[in-house]
Amino acid sequence: MKSLKSLALTALLSFAAAGAWASDAADEFIRAIKQDSGSGMTALLRQGVDPNTRDPRGVPGLYLALQEGSLDAAKAILAAPRLNPNALTPTDESPLMMAALKGQVEFARALIAKGGAVNKSGWAPLHYAATGGNTDMIRLLLDHRAAVEAPPLTLCRPPRLLLRLSCRPTGGRRDPRAVSIVGAPERSRRDGRAPVAGAPRPGTAQTPGPS
Repeated sequence: MKSLKSLALTALLSFAAAGAWASDAADEFIRAIKQDSGSGMTALLRQGVDPNTRDPRGVPGLYLALQEGSLDAAKAILAAPRLNPNALTPTDESPLMMAALKGQVEFARALIAKGGAVNKSGWAPLHYAATGGNTDMIRLLLDHRAAVEAPPLTLCRPPRLLLRLSCRPTGGRRDPRAVSIVGAPERSRRDGRAPVAGAPRPGTAQTPGPS
């Protein structure tokens, strides 16, 4: 009986130690991103830290590194064999979408080579590339068969309003004036229409409120 209790206690202590290590490792992972430490990130990954580790908001590390402009850390994460290139934020954004928004063509190319999805339901990388205005990024996505479709509008409040579309409330229906991707921001400015009030900034990985 004592031996069974000892084994159980040992197992519990082992689990507790593993949990503490995982928590510390996650903190170090995020710190390496914030400090843009490529060598520090590489060392952590070699120790077995998961390259898909998320920050406290649930944002994947690679997305966060691209968002923060921590490109050395991002390169280290991108090189990890266990990386999931399609890990989404709580607001349904992928690392490729952030690379497209930031105009990071080489990162986008590497993500696509690793299986990053060029097309997805709802907002997609091409919408973000059109917002950033990087023609090389747009061309890259189109070369990989990106679907040219307008982003979805639900009561003029999609999960991530990136384009300053001429969107007016339509009782839940799509506004026929807000269907173009490329050039929509310029058209809105010419027409004198302002963006939707309270729309989130692009790529902020905020948790969406109730629709």
